Amino acid sequence: MSDSSYRTISRAAEIEQRIKNSRFIGIAGKLRHTDEFPLFVNRMRAEYSAASHHCYAYRIFNGTRVIESTGDDGEPAGSAGLSILRILKGRKLIDVGVVVVRYFGGIKLGIGGLMRAYGGTAALAIEKAGVETYIRKCEALLMFHPSVFGEVNTLIEKFEIERIETGYGSTYSIRIRIPTGAKDLFKEAFANATSGTGVVRYKH
Repeated sequence: MSDSSYRTISRAAEIEQRIKNSRFIGIAGKLRHTDEFPLFVNRMRAEYSAASHHCYAYRIFNGTRVIESTGDDGEPAGSAGLSILRILKGRKLIDVGVVVVRYFGGIKLGIGGLMRAYGGTAALAIEKAGVETYIRKCEALLMFHPSVFGEVNTLIEKFEIERIETGYGSTYSIRIRIPTGAKDLFKEAFANATSGTGVVRYKH
């Protein structure tokens, strides 16, 4: 994971497979905050309320570091949640949670079999979800004299920056969303475009 981008899934996805009479359902979801995950798990528990186990793992970036968590929900310790987490870590995925639901089919799989079943189901869910690179962005406020409005507009288009809102007056302002990796380069270009009179304030 770099400071400006990371790998995540493209969309939510769900798959199902049967292994020795047990039914395994893998659900992958995109998440932005750790407090979203309990809600995600509870939805799966409600939707698959008759299932024997609802095991999970997630990896979520909290702004400073990656938070990881797993749950075995009654399966032997380390056989389910950690197997799901290994898939997420192996694919270097961030802001992703996976729940694997199991309907016990009457045949015990053993620790090794459980690890393969939970990890394999998670991998299939990730494969269906697809993987993409997420570009981190931050907000900034640009303030400048109206006389350089054209130059600032040209700069925004050149950097393909998202414009949020524009304010007019004796000093113009534009609120933007910019990739974090382009912050320093844009600030330098903005200073040149406004002959050093413009101000950039990044929101932290």
